[in-house]
Amino acid sequence: NLGQTAKLEFRDPDGNVIVDGSNIISATEQQIQSEIGTYQEVVSLNFNEEGRQKFSQATEDLVGRSISIYLDDTLISAPVVNEPITTGNAVISMGTSDLTEAKKEATELASLIDSGALPFGLTVVSSQYIGPTVGSKALDISIKAALIGTVLVMIYMIFIYKIPGLVSSISLVTYIGIVLLLLSNMGITLTLPGIAGIILSIGMAVDANIVIFERIKEELNLGKSIQKSVNLGFKNATSSIIDANITTAIAAISLYIFGIGTVKGFGIVLLIGVIVSMITAIFFTRFMLKNFSAICNKNVKLYGGKANG
Repeated sequence: NLGQTAKLEFRDPDGNVIVDGSNIISATEQQIQSEIGTYQEVVSLNFNEEGRQKFSQATEDLVGRSISIYLDDTLISAPVVNEPITTGNAVISMGTSDLTEAKKEATELASLIDSGALPFGLTVVSSQYIGPTVGSKALDISIKAALIGTVLVMIYMIFIYKIPGLVSSISLVTYIGIVLLLLSNMGITLTLPGIAGIILSIGMAVDANIVIFERIKEELNLGKSIQKSVNLGFKNATSSIIDANITTAIAAISLYIFGIGTVKGFGIVLLIGVIVSMITAIFFTRFMLKNFSAICNKNVKLYGGKANG
């Protein structure tokens, strides 16, 4: 139950509580040396003053008998009292001669006792139940939002840049297909952070195309031919695109290396998206645009330029 901490109790053979978790300061695993020189694994207990007094009285009465230790009413140990313990410090000896196994048992017992001696309580501020369908719906909604956003971007690109915008849209569809194919072959599950990484890399792919197309428009407006403007546009924009993608790739690699859980997943999807977007923007889009410019090489308005006057 998240609303309460574990309940620790030391009980006598009749079931009466001797001390509880509030009387324990600490429980630690230790290795001590006996009088004959052998080593033994123990759990060292440290009681507060109230616990010292209660435990002292109980151990005086229970020499030769056992004290049972319960955590949430589950018996976790029942050590035998060898002598009265009046100092506020007690040790529980492990029953095995194998030091490795004894160390493991001592560490586990100390951890269990410590967990029942936590000096705080938990207060329920709020609680809610999230059904298994919520995550599925969120994933579906995110995918639909990404598709709608992609379509709107494609329409905008075609409206503003004409033929280059159409080429960009084809390149964008190709990019998304390649990314999904890579994720599928690599066995990466598409989660909400993964979708966010894909959407971010889509934005970077579109941004790279915009940089290229604006360079092409500048060359067209200077009166150069369509084919020459396309070549110069790609040449002038390539270095900026590579620099921008490299910095994002470094950030994605850092997220993958140093992140955990969903952050790591976001980082790897973003890295894949950045690499694919850079390749499609520089090579695929250029190849397509050169082919279009060879066919439609007269009307600069179809490439976003101003009509020659």
